[in-house]
Amino acid sequence: MNIHILQSVMFLIQQIQDHSLINDTGVSGSLYYCSGGETKICEEQTSVGYYFVDPKTVYVCRINNSPFQCTKESIPDERNACTEDNIGKLFVKTGDSTASLCLNYAADTPSVVELNGSAKGNYLVYKNSNPIENVFGITGSNEKYAIVGIQDKVVSLNSTYSNGLKYVYVDATKNRVMEKGDKDFPKLTGSTSDPDENNIMELLCNNGGICKDAEREQTFSSFTGFTGAGKYLNYNKWNE
Repeated sequence: MNIHILQSVMFLIQQIQDHSLINDTGVSGSLYYCSGGETKICEEQTSVGYYFVDPKTVYVCRINNSPFQCTKESIPDERNACTEDNIGKLFVKTGDSTASLCLNYAADTPSVVELNGSAKGNYLVYKNSNPIENVFGITGSNEKYAIVGIQDKVVSLNSTYSNGLKYVYVDATKNRVMEKGDKDFPKLTGSTSDPDENNIMELLCNNGGICKDAEREQTFSSFTGFTGAGKYLNYNKWNE
């Protein structure tokens, strides 16, 4: 799709009728990102998640018991912190313009990742207790988490994530998915190499990026090359 526009931009298009631009909030359409020179190339966005432009312009793409669809939304002024109600949502701190994603809120402690361009990679977002609020499709009774990829101002469900192992491992202190060969994992106090197993989650995830807790605990010997005595996780093939 070639279109003459002046800058890189997101467009929401009414596909079914006349391919007109959608500027109103709450109206469903197809989302395109256009970039390039004077004649820009536009690509349709097909990943579930958030596409943040500014607090008043957030494109949200869902499936949720219906065909894939995107809508233009805004972040309410009152949604200015990570709370239990805001798990899995974007929020903007009062007086700020940068969005953050509320990954979880437990024991009066928020887990947040800011969309400031430096927080790239895969993170774990928890299930919101209100099914309607689960943009990432965490709907099953045993499903508790979703793996989301963060790139700049886009948060998308990583439905194809694989580390080549049976289990997915997560740094519970940051809700950051641990990648193969990762040396930045939680360590026991005073140690530079011994993993703190109480702060490393072991999950079973389907091929849609939706996860649940592992049904049984494994022995911990192959994730980052750690070979000491471990009780829970299996770290041995991580560096192979």
